[in-house]
Amino acid sequence: MPRKKSELRRTVILETAKRLFSAEGFERTSMSLLAKSMQVPVGSVYTYFPSKDALLSAIVEEGWSQFIDMVESGFTRVNEQIHDKAERPLQKISFLVSVLLPELFRDADLIAILLSESGKPHHLDEKLSYLSTLIAGVLDEFQAAESGRGDLDSASIRTGLSVMLLGSLETVRLNHQTGLAIDQNEIIRFLVASVEHVLGCRLPAPSISF
Repeated sequence: MPRKKSELRRTVILETAKRLFSAEGFERTSMSLLAKSMQVPVGSVYTYFPSKDALLSAIVEEGWSQFIDMVESGFTRVNEQIHDKAERPLQKISFLVSVLLPELFRDADLIAILLSESGKPHHLDEKLSYLSTLIAGVLDEFQAAESGRGDLDSASIRTGLSVMLLGSLETVRLNHQTGLAIDQNEIIRFLVASVEHVLGCRLPAPSISF
């Protein structure tokens, strides 16, 4: 008789696997070790995920999708709530840097898996490209709102933002795994200052949050 599935049990499997993949590495974490950590039969894990690769894929794709959904939902809320078109792009950038990135940084285990060298196809380049494309669109809005301001090189900024994001993710990973004792609030402050330098203006306090 097939085992009955529980959404709570699936969530526990994902969270336990995420912690183990981050701490021990994907290759060194077997399904048996995962089951032992949960104190359940290994067959119980296979009921939800047919393989370790499927489990890894679920962790990465669901975690990243949740983050992107928050980005897109937040941008939509800014469009709906901020009536001044000139303020919208700055509010979107402020929301992304000051609200969403701290949320992502809290999931250091997911970040470690995204940046791991397990050889698994996380498609991190595609994920960052999609995110930087969203931000490039906001920069285009900013330029349009600034009466056709032409001193922003969108392509260069897009590359720079990807580098900054990767660097901040790597810093969070090392902080989590090696105890660098770098305050994540300081990372956010650095990113805010960097963005403000590029834009040549101060970012407003974010008007929306989750």
